Amino acid sequence: MKQKVSLEERTSRSTTGLASERVSREDRLVALRLVDGSEIRGTVHILPGSRVFDLLNRGADSFIAVTDATMSTSATTEPTSFIAVNKAHIVALWELPDR
Repeated sequence: MKQKVSLEERTSRSTTGLASERVSREDRLVALRLVDGSEIRGTVHILPGSRVFDLLNRGADSFIAVTDATMSTSATTEPTSFIAVNKAHIVALWELPDR
């Protein structure tokens, strides 16, 4: 039977798969344009030495976690502390300058 783990534990696992071995992450400010025209701006957490673009290429993950985010449509803008974005809905991703 598979053990259930939280998203935080899953994304912080090392190559040995043990959640107790924390992996350092780099925070990057990004903007995502989605197929419906909405835009999400927030922070993604990547492995040191990797590129933001590598988030899209990781086949094992269908979603990208974005924290401290703002989701904007043509009518509204809503802040949220966390949003999981389905990679299949991303049209463009770009890195923004640090705040």
